[in-house]
Amino acid sequence: MRLYTIESENKQYVAVEGKDGRPVTLDSLGIIVKDMNELIRRFDEISLLIVGRLENETPKEKGREYRIKAPIPVPVQDIICLGVNYRSHIEETVDVLDFTKKTDTVYFSKRVNKANDPEGIHYH
Repeated sequence: MRLYTIESENKQYVAVEGKDGRPVTLDSLGIIVKDMNELIRRFDEISLLIVGRLENETPKEKGREYRIKAPIPVPVQDIICLGVNYRSHIEETVDVLDFTKKTDTVYFSKRVNKANDPEGIHYH
């Protein structure tokens, strides 16, 4: 299940990837959550409901313009990150430590009060 926070018409929505690959807001499925933090807290309760509604309902959101926001725009705690997790990171760090064997994992935390949007892409 791929989850998103999107912005449409100057309002933020929690969304899930629909059958066609486009985000479908939980609101349109009749599932009301304030933000991604609430969805995370209630995920065990809500996840099967989301799957069932995606299978049985056809949300009416075609043609809606949206912008993908950071998944959790305002985290409630520090974020734990996985570093050196793709080829360019491995190449950048080869002089410091050889991660090509992928035996070591690098974790680090970030203090975030508001997360940046991924590339600020605008979709139609």
